Amino acid sequence: PYGSYRGHLENISQNCLIGAINAANGEANKVQNQVTGEWGGVPEVGAYYRDHGIGWVVIGDENYGEGSSREHAALEPRFLGAVAVVVKSFARIHETNLKK
Repeated sequence: PYGSYRGHLENISQNCLIGAINAANGEANKVQNQVTGEWGGVPEVGAYYRDHGIGWVVIGDENYGEGSSREHAALEPRFLGAVAVVVKSFARIHETNLKK
């Protein structure tokens, strides 16, 4: 299904993890680009890594993906270049969408 949604993912991925709280700074949608040292939103930093061929990883807690039943939510990190999602547990529907 990744290819069939690709045209829409550029815009939809701008919502990727924007509500997630960064454990390093306690803020939502604020991560440090490890190449440039600059702080930015998850979608912007993820796109930077993707465009420069750098894989990145999502580290989360329990019930990752809760409240997001859309297939797009599972595709967004991959579209932005994420290579893995490491969490204690996945929300049931989100896990199903990740496996599609």
